[in-house]
Amino acid sequence: FFLERPVTRPPVNSFLMEPAFSYLAVGDIVRISPKRNTLRVLYRKASAHNTLLLTEQCNNNCLMCSQPPKEVDDYHLVDEEMRAVPLMSPDTRAIGITGGEPTLLGIKLIEIIQLLKQHLPSTAVHLLSNGRAFKDWEYANALATIEHPDLMVDIPLHSDIASIHDFVGQSTGAFDDTVRGIINLKSVNIRVEIRVVIHKLTYARLPELARFISRNLTFCDHVAL
Repeated sequence: FFLERPVTRPPVNSFLMEPAFSYLAVGDIVRISPKRNTLRVLYRKASAHNTLLLTEQCNNNCLMCSQPPKEVDDYHLVDEEMRAVPLMSPDTRAIGITGGEPTLLGIKLIEIIQLLKQHLPSTAVHLLSNGRAFKDWEYANALATIEHPDLMVDIPLHSDIASIHDFVGQSTGAFDDTVRGIINLKSVNIRVEIRVVIHKLTYARLPELARFISRNLTFCDHVAL
């Protein structure tokens, strides 16, 4: 990689990068697409905020989402990340798994978490999910059988009222699916963090939501506002 055009003839497989990529260092992982003349950074060894973007598809369409779902065939993202994980430093402190909705990958998500356990056994893994797929106890249990030593599933809960939660997520039945998913995950001893995004439609009922969580989901491991 060069940030400035070399004076002499460059070696084979050399790439001239934009100055914006000057932060790249040894141990970072990039994907190069020569035909499209592009370079994408997948992982930075020095960063504490590395994430695996597995899909841009989602079965919710949250009003405040910064990355609305796309109905595209993006299965190549999974293969890309599975090739990247074995190249990551075992000293990586934490990895986030995000989307879209990662559980739409089904068993492939289970395989990715198994891969993380195998290659990065000391790395904390945070799986950001709407939790709906875990209403299927068998799927929750499949995740638990990996026995990852430091896994947390981070699940948004928008309201104590089902209709408000469903409206924010723009998906009928999302509240029931999510709560059932949280209960199933905890029944198989997977750590769960409840995340509450505060905005115009949710702030007014924060006290009621806090009471709902403290009465019905007190077994969860963490709540983040």
